[in-house]
This record gives sequence, C-alpha cells and structure tokens, in this order.
Amino acid sequence: MQLARWLAQQGIQTHYWYSRDIGSPKGDLQLQPGDPPTLSIKAIGGNGEVKKYAPVMRLKQELIYANALAAQARDLAPTVALSNAPPHIQATLRKAVQERGRFVLWMQDIYSLALHHLLARKSLLLANLTMPLARGYENSQLRKSDAVVCISEDFRIYCERFGVSRDRSLVIENWAALEDLPALSKDNAWSRAQGLEDKFVFLFSGTLGLKHDPEIFILLAQSLRKVPRAVCVVVSEGAGRDYLQMRKQALNLSNLHLYDYQKHSDFPQLLASGDVLVAILEPFASELSAPSKVLAYFCAGRPLLAAIPESNHSAQLIHVSGAGLLVTPGDNESFLRAAHTLMTDVSARQRYGKAARDFAEKTFDMDRIGRRFLSAFEAAKQ
Repeated sequence: MQLARWLAQQGIQTHYWYSRDIGSPKGDLQLQPGDPPTLSIKAIGGNGEVKKYAPVMRLKQELIYANALAAQARDLAPTVALSNAPPHIQATLRKAVQERGRFVLWMQDIYSLALHHLLARKSLLLANLTMPLARGYENSQLRKSDAVVCISEDFRIYCERFGVSRDRSLVIENWAALEDLPALSKDNAWSRAQGLEDKFVFLFSGTLGLKHDPEIFILLAQSLRKVPRAVCVVVSEGAGRDYLQMRKQALNLSNLHLYDYQKHSDFPQLLASGDVLVAILEPFASELSAPSKVLAYFCAGRPLLAAIPESNHSAQLIHVSGAGLLVTPGDNESFLRAAHTLMTDVSARQRYGKAARDFAEKTFDMDRIGRRFLSAFEAAKQ
C-alpha cells in the first residue's frame, strides 16, 4: 500500500486491488485526505473467507478471485501490472494484462515448495508425484512474465535456474512503512487497555500458518509461570491461534494472552507494548519465504527473539543489523534461555532495540525503493 501511494504521488495513475476474503492484516486500505487523485483502492471478492487448509474449496475460491481480477484488468488495460499471488491466479491475471500491457511478477514465495510440504504431511508419494507438475507450472509463470521482482538474491538465483534471464529480474528486498510505525512508549493507550503497560511482554503479531510451530509459545508461557508479571502475547487468527486457545485452556496458562488482529491504526502501539518481539519460522520454509513481520519489528525499536534458520533472509537481516538474538528452530532450550537472557539484561535490550530502529531508518527509504520498482517496470517494457 505504501508503494501504491508513492507511485501515485509521482503522478502515475495507480490502482491498488486486494482480496476482500483474505483474513491476514493488509495495512491502511482507506483513501486518506492527503492521497493524490491518481490513487484508487478497490476490494475484489466478497465470497467468504478463504479456506486456507481446505484445498478444493480454496482452489475454487481462488479461481473466482482470479477471474474477477482478470475482468478488472481487461476493463482497465493497465500499462504495467505488479502482482503477488499463487501461480494459478498469476496465470489468469497475466494473460489478461498482457493483452495490452506488461506484467511484473512480485516473487514473495515459492508456492510449489510449500505445496510439496503440505502434501507430504498426508502422502510423500503424492507429494513427489505432484512436485514436478507444480514446479513446472509455477516456473512457467516466471518465464512468461515480462519482469520479475525478487525479494532476495536467493530468489533471483532460483529464477535464473529456471529460465528467467538476469536482465528481466531485479532484487528489491521487502521493507516496512517506517513513517506508519513510529517507535513509541510501552505505556500507551493500547497497552493500558489490555493491562500490559506494567508487565514484561514477549509479543508475536502476525500469521500462524503451516510455516510456524505455535507450540513454542506454549513452552514460553510455561517457562514464565514463576516470573511475576511476565506474559506471552500472541496477536493472530486462524488455525495456529485456535491451537493456542485450546492448549491455553487445557494447561490453564493465564499468562498467555491471545488477541485477534487489531486495527491498523493501533499497530504501532501494539508493537510498542512488547518488551521483546518474537519471530518464528520452520526449517522447511526457510528457502521459500521470509517473515515480513521482522521488518515491522525493526521499526518498533524493540529487541528481537527469532527462531529462524540462519540461511533465511530475515535471519540474515537480524544478524547484520544486530537487532536481537537468533536460535535454531526446534532448539527449544536455547530459545527459552535466550528469552530469559533478554528479560534480565536491560542493557542488551536497549542495545538491540536501538540497532533495530537504526537499521529501519537507514534501510526503509521509500524514494529509493520506489525508484527500484520503476526500474523493474522499465525492464518489463524492453
């Protein structure tokens, strides 16, 4: 959304389309008084929340969404479209856009790897039989796009391996909207409303899907039971959140606080209520995605505690920035030890938090990022 606003401010007629049916946070999707007339925002869908873990129903919903997107694209006939979506949605939209314009694929995930892992949980044979078809289809969308924006150099190497020439790909690392995420005091309206202003808070905010093991928050809450006024806060919805609710009740974990996604306007105060911000990612997901929540955490100016594979791009950013502690996913003893280290070492928290905010201020320059996207659009025209 920040990119769309920046493009519109450059005098480019910019249409921002998003799925009404995806439950995850989407940012500020209302036109603001200062927005230029070159910006429009439209919700596509309205067919019910996407059933992420019901493959047949999800595919049906996504195909309806894809056709609605394609209809919009044919009516608008954009010069350039930038899109991130599962491959079958990209295919439908790309064909419609390329009738009169150029299509830039924004590569945020490798869906075929995620599908393989999902199917392998049910049948390794089925997963292995499906993988070549899924990978071939996904990679064909990369090749057929006029340009590809990759969120890391690893993704660019992947694209090159499967037929995308380097002159048609560009690395633009993800970022967070710095001006929307000021570093605030822990004692704020949101934390007071939740009774968190005088507690030590380990906070996680974001999606809890197949790439994440929510059990780590159960272990953390259990380890904090004898620590006065220390709590674990999880802000999420969906299957992972439902699992935590069940385990919280079964184990009587009163120090595990669960919240639904909050209003976009409350997000900076929500992050500020945390003394330590937590990020997790399962090892299998390291090569196919990077937790974007880490970028918002940087802006908050709080220390990070991350159970993320060292090879993951987000883990590398935490290491380079010096913004917190990294542990290997699955090494629960190290995770809990790091959590208690951060809880007791005030100077370390201050040092990590300052490093996080400094990194955000140096790196999340929207003018620089926006110009990189304009370069990608120019590459698509060649």
